[in-house]
Amino acid sequence: PGDEAYSITRQGVKAFINELLEPQRAVEKVTQATVDEMIADLDKKLCQQVDAILHNAEFQKMESPGDPSSFWSTGPTSGKTTRSRF
Repeated sequence: PGDEAYSITRQGVKAFINELLEPQRAVEKVTQATVDEMIADLDKKLCQQVDAILHNAEFQKMESPGDPSSFWSTGPTSGKTTRSRF
């Protein structure tokens, strides 16, 4: 409970629960479908943020063809889901 990861996780869980309690999400019972929808919403937001970073002119100036970060803009295009760690 004293480390930073715990604090960040706690904040995330708190935000997740607060989102469940929002009037537009009011449900009698939290189902797997509700949680899946919320995760999909988070995923969409994260993808938009990463996309904005990758297409930012300043970021692209820093990136060079030999730099491993160039993978993010030229990486796999097979249409398969790629999981990445930053």
